Amino acid sequence: MKKALGLTLALALSLSQLAGCGANTPPETPPVTQQDVSTPAPAPADDLSQIPEDSGERDAEQYINTYITSDPSTLDCARFLGIIDRTILHSITEPLTRIQDGVIVGAGAETWDVSDDGLVYTFHLRENRWDDGEPVTAADYAYALTREADPANAWCFASDFFSIVGFASVYNGEADVETLGIRVENDSTLIITLSEPNPAFLSTVDIFPCRAADVEAYGDTYGSEAGTISSCG
Repeated sequence: MKKALGLTLALALSLSQLAGCGANTPPETPPVTQQDVSTPAPAPADDLSQIPEDSGERDAEQYINTYITSDPSTLDCARFLGIIDRTILHSITEPLTRIQDGVIVGAGAETWDVSDDGLVYTFHLRENRWDDGEPVTAADYAYALTREADPANAWCFASDFFSIVGFASVYNGEADVETLGIRVENDSTLIITLSEPNPAFLSTVDIFPCRAADVEAYGDTYGSEAGTISSCG
């Protein structure tokens, strides 16, 4: 009995080792031929003008290329929930500044000044227009900020703006929107005051514009579909 059991165990061990070796044997790879290394894949055209219009690869209408994996929750700058929404907003509207190659650059703002104490940001807007031809003004950016601070919108990224004077208090329902450190000097000048210096302010926030007339016209459906959002990007 003991001899028979020992032979059985030895045989089982040998078979398992052979099976394991077979499973770990890498498949043979075909040799690389001269044709494989000398014929690179064609690179995509950098300029759409190089693609013939009748090739099916080009559309006469304007379009946006974005890397998204699902539909956005909303394109309302005071209610969006994630990176997909933000990516599209960056394509269709012009924030005051953008980060390009790791550097903060002007977008909706052509230039801006920061006070010596690091508290007051004065943005000087460049000439820009909404898709219906109306100019984008400092009031559009100020209005967006007031909506983002409004507790009724319960915007999940509001805390990124808490360094602005009064923003946290307004969002928490402890103060009126008039106490926000946001002032429209004129159509092309917006002034934002912080409660304390924040060197990372412009690298952590996106200040998008939003028109009061659009929100009033579409109400809760504002930004829910393409027909209820204006663009200026």
